[in-house]
Amino acid sequence: MKYNLVTIGSHVKKIHSWNPKKEFPLDLFDYIDLGSIDKDLKKINKDQVLKVLGNNAPSRARQQVIINDILVSTVRPNLNGVAFLDQDFLSSTASTGYCVLRCKPSLFSKYLFYWVQSKTFVKDMIRKATGANYPAVSDKIIKDSKIPLPPLHTQKKIAEILDTADSLRRKDKALIDKYNQLTQSLFLEMFGDPVKNPKNWNITSVINILKEKVKAGLYVAPQNYTNENGFEMVHMSDAFYDIVKLGKLKRVKISESDLEKYALSENDILIARRSLTYEGAAKPCRIPKIIFPLVYESSLIRVKVNADIMLPIFFYYFFSNERARKSYILKHVTKSTISGINQAGLNAIKIFTPPIDLQNKFATLVEQIETQKKLAEQNLQKSEALFNSLLQKAFKGELVADKPEHIPTKETSLMD
Repeated sequence: MKYNLVTIGSHVKKIHSWNPKKEFPLDLFDYIDLGSIDKDLKKINKDQVLKVLGNNAPSRARQQVIINDILVSTVRPNLNGVAFLDQDFLSSTASTGYCVLRCKPSLFSKYLFYWVQSKTFVKDMIRKATGANYPAVSDKIIKDSKIPLPPLHTQKKIAEILDTADSLRRKDKALIDKYNQLTQSLFLEMFGDPVKNPKNWNITSVINILKEKVKAGLYVAPQNYTNENGFEMVHMSDAFYDIVKLGKLKRVKISESDLEKYALSENDILIARRSLTYEGAAKPCRIPKIIFPLVYESSLIRVKVNADIMLPIFFYYFFSNERARKSYILKHVTKSTISGINQAGLNAIKIFTPPIDLQNKFATLVEQIETQKKLAEQNLQKSEALFNSLLQKAFKGELVADKPEHIPTKETSLMD
């Protein structure tokens, strides 16, 4: 069954704007800026909502939002920065970098929330975005875009089905986050606070624990990228995970000599040379087991540590620890429009060196945790696939109007 297409703008209300500097200069208010959305979870990150005094309000702090509003980021639409506002954000103020969608009675808010996550909507926004370096759409483009509109009771039932599927993937993501937190807690438990260094372990420079010199990656001209043959290459965007995800990386054609110089091995560490934020520079990532040759590009630095002194897993978690980053690492990052670290700065970073037998115990425990984490990641892939399948069917009119009996529970979905 196909639903009639209508413009979003014809079924949403106008949003009231205000000027905190003029209206309440001495009052604090909650400000949701463009960095406040968790783009994976499609929700507002409470820790990233700012308490701002009216007198200090940014010029973009203008849109008063309420419960059930939907925020759609107008910048970088490919990232799909959207969020649904619950009661935690009552009377907040959103940046004008968001298009705020507040539904009329004819449009159910959760139905619209899932529509703006659909591939159809995202592709439409990407196609209509302007600006090469900072692609963006306008509120008008979003509101002029069309949405399939079934009867209201059908919208609610579709949203209920998608809520169920969405809750499954959120639980899987939350479990993965807990495993990540567990490894960081384990690091602190076994080695103590890296800033205080309570056990007075030797502190040395990175250059003194290397197996070979750190090396920046290879620049490859655009014409040497390929969709078929060639070698997978790790880019900056691939390196902001704990472990590089193989199999879907861009491929390049390079010479045998370049392959030899820039090949990666299991347990190598890659360090991000540049970042749009100061805190993002010098972030580490690990290389998993490799079957086929893998290389890395010029925005990354390869680190090979001497395993007799330090295990790669310890090096990675030291560089990932927020307190260690603030005290030892970020002081070597240059602050600019694009922050960064060079090879000399990386070599100069101080790092403490616990006994190797303790590092080995840490590595064994981390391996056990990561085994369980992989199972959770496999479950997440299944719950993501389920959600995306239902999302696609929902707006084609292929979901049964009444909630079907076969909508899976947490247990059954993981067995499909």
